[in-house]
Amino acid sequence: MMRKYLSTFAALLVLFVALTAGALAFIDPYGIWGAPRIAGLNEYRPEMGRHLAAAKLRQFRQVDPKTLIAGNSRVHVGLDPASASWPASARPVYNLGLPGSGTDRVAGEVEAMIAEGNIDTVYLGVDFIDFRITKDAGDTPGFSRADSVKDKVYLARDTLFSLDAAIDAGATIMGQHTAYPFTVLDNGLNGTGDYDRLVAGEGHRALFAQRERENIAAIANPDRRYGWTDTNPLVARVDMFLKRMKAADVNVVLFTYPYHSELLSAYAAAGAWPEFERWKTDLAVVADRHDVPLYDFAQTAPETMERAPVAGDTRTRLDYYWEAGHFKAALGDLMIARMTGGETTFGSVLTAANVAYTLERQRRGLLTFADMRPDDMNRIERIAGGRVKDALQ
Repeated sequence: MMRKYLSTFAALLVLFVALTAGALAFIDPYGIWGAPRIAGLNEYRPEMGRHLAAAKLRQFRQVDPKTLIAGNSRVHVGLDPASASWPASARPVYNLGLPGSGTDRVAGEVEAMIAEGNIDTVYLGVDFIDFRITKDAGDTPGFSRADSVKDKVYLARDTLFSLDAAIDAGATIMGQHTAYPFTVLDNGLNGTGDYDRLVAGEGHRALFAQRERENIAAIANPDRRYGWTDTNPLVARVDMFLKRMKAADVNVVLFTYPYHSELLSAYAAAGAWPEFERWKTDLAVVADRHDVPLYDFAQTAPETMERAPVAGDTRTRLDYYWEAGHFKAALGDLMIARMTGGETTFGSVLTAANVAYTLERQRRGLLTFADMRPDDMNRIERIAGGRVKDALQ
């Protein structure tokens, strides 16, 4: 009798676990198992960021892109694979933007995708902050990947057989009915519902101020620098990546991000401008070595000087920026047009031959910006503890 009871209990337990796992796979809160998006159930997936690398690998396989845009959260938010600026010859395009990921991690994911795809061109965004490293970061070039992608057993456990997954499935269902639902689109782009919510609640100026404080704190960290040695290890990793892409017959386009001029001013006021210029110079040399174009958007321009509304204004919407570090798809469209031969004057090509002239022109542009925005400069300089003009002259 006891044996029969235990057998029945075990069978019911297995059935319960199987039904729960099936329900979680059907709701698919992380977008990993390929469940269809159903309005009112899982069209938006607010918890997708928990296993984003794995979700993007699945999306990549489904899209089977010809062009890959790779980088950190700035790519994830601002470069639209569906942009009309992409020429037909580049489509389909997939967005491999991985928030919080440095160059080594992104490069590792790109290599994994190239190994199982038919990619013709990779557009790789590089971020100055990522290249400021600790002294013991090491000098051996290498690439890393997310454990959640490498280990399918743990991935299944965490997404189908865990309490967290069940809670996130419930949050996904509830998230369909919020004013600003968040999701990651099937082409990898951030749906920006989270930014819409923040702007509606706090306004652009609050987001600008927060981003500036965070970046100044990062720049002021004495344990992180760009130039501990003659060769920055992450520049060496970019060099290795370009070698590997050439061997794989994959074209590469490098680009810097269009930081808002307020953020560039913060870099200067915090004392990082010499490092910033050395970073650009080193990248230009590496790009030239491999005959790869390097598009520089980290400069002053009418678009990057867009004025944020006053504090408390939650109605005004900027055209090009969410905050000083993350740009909107409208500015991303100009970047895409520039990198694909479209009609735009935004950005420039950086080479070892023109880098000194370009950097001088950028210093003059930022000095002009400082004269135009004395109130913004005063605020930034109070936080950073330095003067923008002193750093640039």
